[in-house]
Amino acid sequence: MSRKELIKPKAILVRMFGVLAPHSFKEDQLNGFVRNNIKAYIDEQWGDGDLWESIVAMKHESDVERETNSKVPRIANNCEKDEDIKQTVIEYVLYQLQQPHDDSQSEYRTFYTHLWDYGYTKQQLKTELYQDVVAAINSWKAKGIDIYTISSYKELTVQAMLKNTNIGDVTNVSTSAICKHLIRFLAIYRTYYCKRSEKRRLR
Repeated sequence: MSRKELIKPKAILVRMFGVLAPHSFKEDQLNGFVRNNIKAYIDEQWGDGDLWESIVAMKHESDVERETNSKVPRIANNCEKDEDIKQTVIEYVLYQLQQPHDDSQSEYRTFYTHLWDYGYTKQQLKTELYQDVVAAINSWKAKGIDIYTISSYKELTVQAMLKNTNIGDVTNVSTSAICKHLIRFLAIYRTYYCKRSEKRRLR
């Protein structure tokens, strides 16, 4: 049997969770940080324009969801007491944390990333990378292969995750926040390719 030569790729795409970092890190550490620090974050950022923009967007989102699901917490109107608005925002965000979601964009998901950025800025969060990540990345880069992270999170958030890790700053990785549409395209292509290969094998 002839030996097949593998073609060196120009780039390798890797996912943040499940490849660079375990899925458990997102649930235990990132989402745990949201649960434990959301009140302090809102109190500290209260009156900030970006926070208000997020709250208004989440309120609109919650109002739409409540039309078909009355269990979704209501976010108070901006004419109500500050403490009532804060409390209802917290209830809405914590409710969404408990629900199963895909990688699609949403206002509460954007709000999570604001809190993650806050945690990394305060040096209260540190990304838990797999121990063999750096060795693999350095090996690929030494061969002239570019590495890109596939993520629907904004690039600044991905950079913060890679800058503050349990094994140091690994922002030497070329990163790009590739949107969910490309992720789905790759999944569809993989399914198509596998089916096509299977048909050829059966001939």
